[in-house]
Amino acid sequence: MGVSPLKLFFHMAFLCALVFPSAGCALLSSGASEDGAGPKFPLPPILKVGVLSDRGDVVGRLEDDLLKLLGKRRGVLLEVSEYQPEEILFALRRGEIDIAVPIMTDTEVNAEFLKPCARHLPTGRRVVVHKDIAPFITSLKQLDNAKVVVCSVAGTVSPDYARKIFKYARKASLKDSKSCVGMVSKGTGGVFLLGSVEAWRLFRSPESESKRTALRLVLRPLTKERLAWAVRRNDTTLAKALDEFAADAAKRGDLTKLIRKNKADGINK
Repeated sequence: MGVSPLKLFFHMAFLCALVFPSAGCALLSSGASEDGAGPKFPLPPILKVGVLSDRGDVVGRLEDDLLKLLGKRRGVLLEVSEYQPEEILFALRRGEIDIAVPIMTDTEVNAEFLKPCARHLPTGRRVVVHKDIAPFITSLKQLDNAKVVVCSVAGTVSPDYARKIFKYARKASLKDSKSCVGMVSKGTGGVFLLGSVEAWRLFRSPESESKRTALRLVLRPLTKERLAWAVRRNDTTLAKALDEFAADAAKRGDLTKLIRKNKADGINK
């Protein structure tokens, strides 16, 4: 765990509000809507937030911008700390942080018995196939037959989705993404079902090795999910306040602007 550089921004914003309370610092606002109505669900003045230490891609930058917007709109000090992926949800459960930003979908957060909130970027499950058949796949029906094996990573929500989405195809839960990639790369009728963010990172991001693999993404997302933040199950008021913030950001058009600014909508293409 480490302290994020983002913390400096949030400290400056909070101090600005303290030093110039009557002027109404530009960095912070009450979050009031255009009709003058303030937030229904208040936030505490200080919130401890956990983010991933390795989040330098378009999705990670979007999350950082949303946190900055939260501090600005709701006038709260965010104490931001960095965690490894395997640590961040444990930190939330232990009470080290109030909010986790794990770059997971609402479905994935819920499967961890935590409360998803502040839903934002639309996403879903994606399908990866061998490059030789990719140009010919135009519908899900072409992949849903007994000759196809749909593989997914065990311990994630993808195996459950595979059972719901594919009625006739065989299913296989493998230990990790590398195993799934290896199976589909053989070109023996395998299909890899995974989340949009992971799919983008593996096959579409500038850092990916997709040009050196035998796999290709096909079709649009098969499910309707959204990236979400996580809070503990019993933090109902906090979850409602963060949901209210996200809804307000969407209504004002800020969410769309930030998604486009960071080119995060590209993960679904």
